[in-house]
Amino acid sequence: MADSASAKFVDKKRMESLRKSMDKRESSEVKEDQKEMSQIMQLLDLDNKYTIKFGLLKKACVLFFYGRYNDAFDNVAKAAKII
Repeated sequence: MADSASAKFVDKKRMESLRKSMDKRESSEVKEDQKEMSQIMQLLDLDNKYTIKFGLLKKACVLFFYGRYNDAFDNVAKAAKII
């Protein structure tokens, strides 16, 4: 029974129709807010590689602080590969 219930969400046509019906239910304010946020996100589009690299370096700092030196250096090596 669970397989048949989850199968309806796997069907792409069904999923698209559910999304369209959810979009119809949203108020105009919500739609305007979503449009505004997407414009702001495009303007503030941060370089993903930059954020990933410094996230790995931050993780390495924390691991080094807690004495996990090998894991810290592995994360530094991963960050060094990212240009």
